[in-house]
Amino acid sequence: MTDQLIDFLDTCPTAYHTADELVRRLTSSGFVPLDEGVAWAFEPRSRYLVRRGGAVVAWITGGRPVEDAGFRITTAHTDSPFLRIKHAAAQTAGGYLVAPIEVYGSPIYSTWFDRELEVAGVLAVVSEGDRGRRTRLLPFRLADARVVIPSLAYHLNRSVNDGAAVNAHDHLRVVLGSADDRDPRSALKEAAARSVGVGVDSIIHAEFHLCDARGAAPTGLAGEFLTAHGLDNKAACFSIYRALANAEPRDTTLLAVWYDHEEIGSRTPSGAESVFLRRLLERIAGSPEAMARAAARSAIVSQDAAHAVHPNYTNKHDRAYAPVLGGGPVLKTDVNQRYAASVELAAHIRLLCREAGFAVQELINRADNRPGSTVGPFSAAQTGIATIDVGIPLLAMHSVRETAAPSDVNAMTDITSAFFAEE
Repeated sequence: MTDQLIDFLDTCPTAYHTADELVRRLTSSGFVPLDEGVAWAFEPRSRYLVRRGGAVVAWITGGRPVEDAGFRITTAHTDSPFLRIKHAAAQTAGGYLVAPIEVYGSPIYSTWFDRELEVAGVLAVVSEGDRGRRTRLLPFRLADARVVIPSLAYHLNRSVNDGAAVNAHDHLRVVLGSADDRDPRSALKEAAARSVGVGVDSIIHAEFHLCDARGAAPTGLAGEFLTAHGLDNKAACFSIYRALANAEPRDTTLLAVWYDHEEIGSRTPSGAESVFLRRLLERIAGSPEAMARAAARSAIVSQDAAHAVHPNYTNKHDRAYAPVLGGGPVLKTDVNQRYAASVELAAHIRLLCREAGFAVQELINRADNRPGSTVGPFSAAQTGIATIDVGIPLLAMHSVRETAAPSDVNAMTDITSAFFAEE
């Protein structure tokens, strides 16, 4: 399973690549892509999916109407914090070709310095054909090129180890190469065009993301851990995909949601605070009455990473609520509902873990530390469906490389499978 997880992580440098890979894998598992802009017709016990940008929803229709059997839903998000290159502002400086960046979400800046970085993203390409002008989106990665954000030498910044501030605009400019005769503003676009085999003039829009170039790798003396970029939340994307792809049709409709834009608040058409999921469930249900009845018989398990206790900062956790890597799934609760915390579903998750032979860890933040949020509360508010937040424990969340235990990913896959297997 670890090798399969590594393969998935290394194939998905951006949210768009993750959605692409999910669609590819789900389609090969018999899920039929649907167009949101046309009328839908469903067969019982059949597999379908919808793609919207960096978000994907896939489901297996139940043998009974949803108003009688309900939905079993699990959610994750495809995005992670990253740096986006402002390619049109690239310039030469000090003999180098450099470009400023734009910050997506809340990355830990210091972790992006002095490492091999890869450029990946998506191109909007226009072409002329028999049916007129057509625009298509092409994900790309410059797999053979490496770039870097270099630190300032210690001798020129002797306060660096005292917590020197990083100015994102001035200090995170990426060095793309040497200054030469290239037009700095088009250098990246030309490289991307070559990587996908299109003419640079056909690119009408482009997004360039910086990603960690090193692939996911086992760590620990016994290889019990895994370090990688974007474990938050691609590890959950992988768990949910495996559980749904291997699920057998049941009376209940089984549904997986991979949202985009969680790291920037979810308030987008493909984010959890949108009506995306609610409208899709209404279309599956067939009427407002059927949807209301289905919601009362449904449950959502929201999967997002949880903070593992850090051995060098143990005081950041309440001692009784300090998850560890390899300790099993984490039940995340918050009295202010920053995490979705249905009491009934919390008990249900504990029972599923007990029956599967896994310990349950719990995370409740210290009273003086307000937690971040997840897609769970938004999913619950938009659908009116009882929701619980769970996840794998993680060290260095939002670092360019995070650390987790593959055994926890495997446990979450098994728990998700058990959740889908219920009637």
